[in-house]
Amino acid sequence: MIRLLLAALVLVLAAAMAPACHARAVTVAYYDNPPVLFRNAAGKPAGLFAVLIEHTAATRGWKLTWIHRSWPEALDMVQRGEVDLLPDVAYSEERTRRLAFTSQTPLVNWAHVFARPGLEVRSLLDVRGRSVLVQPGDIHAEAFRSTMRSFGITYVEQRLPDYRDLFVALEQGQGDLAVVNHLFAASQGTAYDVQATPILLNPIELRIAAPKGGDRALLDALDEELARMKADKNSAYHRALDHWFTARPGQEPPAWLGTALWAALAAVLLCGLWIVAMRAQVARKTRELAAQNRRLEREIDVRTQAEKALREAQGSIAGVIDAMPSLLAGVDDQGRVTLWNRTAWERTGIPRPQAMGQPLGEVLLHLEDVLPELTGAAASDARRHLPRRSRIVGGSLRYEEITIFPLADTGGTRAVLRVDDVTERVRLEEIAVQGEKMLSLGGLAAGMAHEINNPLGIIMQSAQNALRRVQDEVPANCRAADTCDVELDRVRGYLEARGVLRALEAIREAGARAADIVARMLAFSRPSTSQRSPVDVTALIEEAVALAANEFGQDGQGGFHRVQLVRDYAPDLPPVPAVRTEMVQVLLNLLRNAAQAMLEGEADRPPRIVLRTAQAPGWVRIEVEDNGPGLDPASRTRVFEPFFTTKGPGRGTGLGLSVSYFIVTRNHRGTFTARNAPDGGARFTITLPRE
Repeated sequence: MIRLLLAALVLVLAAAMAPACHARAVTVAYYDNPPVLFRNAAGKPAGLFAVLIEHTAATRGWKLTWIHRSWPEALDMVQRGEVDLLPDVAYSEERTRRLAFTSQTPLVNWAHVFARPGLEVRSLLDVRGRSVLVQPGDIHAEAFRSTMRSFGITYVEQRLPDYRDLFVALEQGQGDLAVVNHLFAASQGTAYDVQATPILLNPIELRIAAPKGGDRALLDALDEELARMKADKNSAYHRALDHWFTARPGQEPPAWLGTALWAALAAVLLCGLWIVAMRAQVARKTRELAAQNRRLEREIDVRTQAEKALREAQGSIAGVIDAMPSLLAGVDDQGRVTLWNRTAWERTGIPRPQAMGQPLGEVLLHLEDVLPELTGAAASDARRHLPRRSRIVGGSLRYEEITIFPLADTGGTRAVLRVDDVTERVRLEEIAVQGEKMLSLGGLAAGMAHEINNPLGIIMQSAQNALRRVQDEVPANCRAADTCDVELDRVRGYLEARGVLRALEAIREAGARAADIVARMLAFSRPSTSQRSPVDVTALIEEAVALAANEFGQDGQGGFHRVQLVRDYAPDLPPVPAVRTEMVQVLLNLLRNAAQAMLEGEADRPPRIVLRTAQAPGWVRIEVEDNGPGLDPASRTRVFEPFFTTKGPGRGTGLGLSVSYFIVTRNHRGTFTARNAPDGGARFTITLPRE
């Protein structure tokens, strides 16, 4: 039994001596942050984290080397791997990219903002424009910057090496506010003439850090020991908490007072009660201030969200107002502009900043007479529509419709004036009326043509019969001459001598021409069946020329006979599928436009129209070229637009070429182009497919 005990004792001694023989060297950097970690009067590390590391080192057999530095220097050393451990480091996701941390958290801390003597600070809004003292590299300082940035609060930042320097500078009035951690303020703040504010922020975990990629065994050992000490209420961890965070350094009575302890017992008890009461009051005030701070933060959040929603709504409304094609101008009860959208800017050329606050009559001169209507609408709270008005803009006639909307409770805007340009609508209405007139006129023309055919037929028949009555080869004429006892040859000679026969022949020929014109007009006025059939292109052009010659022959200025026609037709041109009346309408429009352009201007050469045809594989081309003034660049790009015309009022609707373009491209699947001819004038080219 004795031998067994001796053997066990030897094993225990060997195990106890093994760590000493193989003690691991661990270098620890530390800085002053009492009572969490600091260098005491003896120059030794002290505080909660010093107790934890020294306890773990004694248990694990580490040989510690402590290096005292400022906080920024200590942080740089551990990041560069010059030391093994750095206790009392605030844990954050950002720092995990540069440092390794223990999993266990020995202590939780937060930021507390203090003010210089005499400065009253009630919320975050009071920080605006102040000078704020911070410690370089402090995570609480970074959290304070981020919080102020999120609220849009600006301030002036000053940096000092550690928290003691911050309190000294604050006490001396070298700054307005200082950001420190709560644990330091709770233990050291009473030594300085500074005052706490209700601003608390950034709750963080204080852990032990090591270089990134270093020996994880050190941190694992610390985690194991800390977890074991947390579970044991009598461990060094809990004793350190009681020592550093319950009893304060300097509160123990001096040794020379020991002899007077019994005599001062009553006073000590009273002081103790007073301290407890004051602590309770301070705790209550702290809770109230924290609650007030949270309420203010919530109110700020709500206000910030409301302001953001208001800005978004205002931006959306402003965007809608600027996107409207109508001119919008708001005025107050003095007639000054309070609303000016982008359309108003574009139409008047007056920018919004320049228009705001100006009398409406000075920025919209042509609407000065509307001011009484604006005042009346705002007073009666009734919307008003003003009669349509016209005015000259850029040399052209424009039409406008004006509506006045009264507003209430809109921050100064009493009424809104909306001006709509309805020129195109008026033109459409006029075109619709003209279309109805043309339909009626077409029907009337067709009826008149039918009525003209009857007397025209009698005239032609009578002229024909009169010519036949003097022909000697007709037996009935000879019998009638014998009955009247006259010689038919002598009667015929008399009629020839007096030109009666020539007059009758002229009557017959003129009647035939008139009948041909009426037949053409009837064919052109009939509604198109839109059934395409093979058409001789040359005959099609000649039919349009004949209609144009008849139309311009009635012109008091001389008409179409003044225009020289040059025909350049390709031989053996194949027929193309087309609707004859539609293509005649297209060619007639081109001939009419060309003749009017040449005859109405002061030309220095005789008017001439070249009619040209050609063929290509699968296509037949028709060209109508004049030697008139030609097309300017602006007209050439818009010549096929509806309602575009260069003619004066009453001379055209601007629909001829637009309808012609539709007929060629849609109904006949062809192409229609306009350009200037090489020798001057305009050239219109139509291509039609052969199939």
